[in-house]
Amino acid sequence: MFWGIFYKIYNLCSRKSKITTIIRPEILSKDRTNNLKIVSYNVNGLFLHYNHQNYVNISKYIRYLFTEEKIDIICLQEVWEKNILDLIIDNLKDLNLFYTIPPTNKKYCLGENSGLVTISKYPIILSDFEKYDRLNLSCSMTNKGFQYIIIKVNDNHISIINTHLQSSFTKYNLHYQNTAIYQMDMIKQYLLKYNVKNCLILGDLNLKSEFINLFLKDNDEFKIKYNYDNLITFPNQNELLDYFIFYNNIFTEKNIDFKIFNNIYYSDHYPIMLTIK
Repeated sequence: MFWGIFYKIYNLCSRKSKITTIIRPEILSKDRTNNLKIVSYNVNGLFLHYNHQNYVNISKYIRYLFTEEKIDIICLQEVWEKNILDLIIDNLKDLNLFYTIPPTNKKYCLGENSGLVTISKYPIILSDFEKYDRLNLSCSMTNKGFQYIIIKVNDNHISIINTHLQSSFTKYNLHYQNTAIYQMDMIKQYLLKYNVKNCLILGDLNLKSEFINLFLKDNDEFKIKYNYDNLITFPNQNELLDYFIFYNNIFTEKNIDFKIFNNIYYSDHYPIMLTIK
């Protein structure tokens, strides 16, 4: 708890950016494969949960994913504190990767920013961010929203949305699933507004299966192309909260594999990986 407060003060005193940042390497990575591997990972970076060794392990694990699992893109949620981001970047600095980070200004003085970060072997050619205009309880102390990214993979441009939706609190019987559905509708309106033809939406959606099923039933253009029944990504409550959602048949003709890394306990969420063959 002490170190969480210490790094919270450090974070409050650090310089903030009011614009989306894209960090480009001096040399493009040549470590490419025929498959496209994308990981989503909520790292549980809230200062109240602060455990420095966990974040050291997470930063090493992310490097392992890039070097040994040969992933191409990782989308992170809950990178709330600057020192956690610094640990991750320092562990990857020799791998010639692209980073994009939404504005790091915080909601109120003691609130949080978006907590979103995307890291890619492939060039990030566009990055945008939109805040949610409806949040409840502790989420209202954050700048939660969604990160829209275009990544150039060989000769293709792939659109990705990385997000962290409104949380519900089963322990206290505070359910905000309707707010999360409203935020998914905000994403849909953004895609329509900017005429995005297809997109992969991923992250900690905080939607239990009955609510994600309700959303998919009401929105035919959104689909999940793998079997997500009885999968667990949030072991504390035995729930599935993290998803890959396909908008307008992105990767229609590709083979899709899905994997949960359920042997990694550095965060309260498991990392999840999508492989497009």
